[in-house]
Amino acid sequence: MPAEKIARAQDFFGNVLATTYGQTEAPQIATLIGPETLALPQYRASVGQASWFTDIAIVDPQQNRLPPNETGEIVIRGDLVMTGYWHLPEKTAETIKNGWLHTGDVGFIDKKGFLFIKDRIRDVIITGGFNVYPIDVENVLSQHVGVYESAVFGITDEKWGESVNAAVQLRAGSAVTADELKQLVREKLGPVHTPKNIYIFANLPRSPVGKVLKKTIQEQVLASMQDTTETR
Repeated sequence: MPAEKIARAQDFFGNVLATTYGQTEAPQIATLIGPETLALPQYRASVGQASWFTDIAIVDPQQNRLPPNETGEIVIRGDLVMTGYWHLPEKTAETIKNGWLHTGDVGFIDKKGFLFIKDRIRDVIITGGFNVYPIDVENVLSQHVGVYESAVFGITDEKWGESVNAAVQLRAGSAVTADELKQLVREKLGPVHTPKNIYIFANLPRSPVGKVLKKTIQEQVLASMQDTTETR
C-alpha cells in the first residue's frame, strides 16, 4: 500500500496499523512492522524487519549479497519457507537456490534492517537504459487529492525500449487532467519517470478481492492503440 494511503488510514483509525510481508511459498510472517514504528513517516513505506522465523537478504542477478540501501531481488530463508513445489523439481530449482527462496520481488534493506519493496521484477520498466519502478510513480500519483488509485506499466517503444504509462481512477467529482498528473510526476521524480501517456479510467479493472489487474489494463490500452492504428 502506498505510504500516502497508510498515512490517511492512520489519520482515520489512529496508530493501530501493522504491516507484514510474505507469499505463498513463505507465508506471513516473513517480516513485520508494528503500529508504533509504522507511524514514523520514514517507515510508512517499509514492510518491516525480518521476523523470528526468517532471514532476509538482497541479491544481484549473480546471487551476490548486496549491502544496505542497494536495490536487488529479495530472498528469504527459514523454517517457514516451503521445501519445494509438489512434483515440480525444475520450478523448485529455479525458485530455491543455495537454500534461499527467490521471491521475484525487488527491494532494499536499510542499515537498520527495514525492508522496502519496490516492485515485482517482471513489472520493472526499462526505458532508455534506466530502471523505473512503477510503485515509485504510483506513490507520487497517489499524493494528488483527485487520484483514487493508479497502475503504472510499460509499453514497448521503438526509441526507448519501453515507455512509462499510467492508468488512473479519479475520486468522485475530481476533474484533474492527465497533463496535471504528468507535471506532478515530473516535479517529484524527473522526466525519466514521467508517464508518456496517462489514461483516465472510470473504474480500474479489479480481481474479485479488489486487486487492480495491471495486466488487464495493459492489454486494454494495447488493444485501444491497435484500434487507433487500424482506423488510420
